[in-house]
Amino acid sequence: LFQRENQSALYVHCLHGAGHGAMAIGLVKGLSQEQRSEFNSMSTCEKSRKMREVVVNPKMLDYALDICQHVSPKQFQYICEGGLFMQFWKSADANRSKKAMRAFEHSCTKVGPSATCFRFE
Repeated sequence: LFQRENQSALYVHCLHGAGHGAMAIGLVKGLSQEQRSEFNSMSTCEKSRKMREVVVNPKMLDYALDICQHVSPKQFQYICEGGLFMQFWKSADANRSKKAMRAFEHSCTKVGPSATCFRFE
């Protein structure tokens, strides 16, 4: 009984975590060729530290959104995008100037899943 009751909550947490992973994939896919060569030569620990320093750009966000937008139904997309935007804003807070942050805040109105974007802003 315990497992059955908590199965849906576990599923939601997994989808949310997939959104965090989608943002990480978007970050890596959005690196320039030079940055990617440097990244590929690093150890796992170095990669983890480097990912915290990457400044997120719109192309990276698009790559990540594309992953979550392949999840269905829409409710599951929202959960995935929640993890994605949580990671996005966490990265943005750590790596952006106030001027750049304002530009990205306005980007919430331009993305399809704007509700999840604003939720974690």
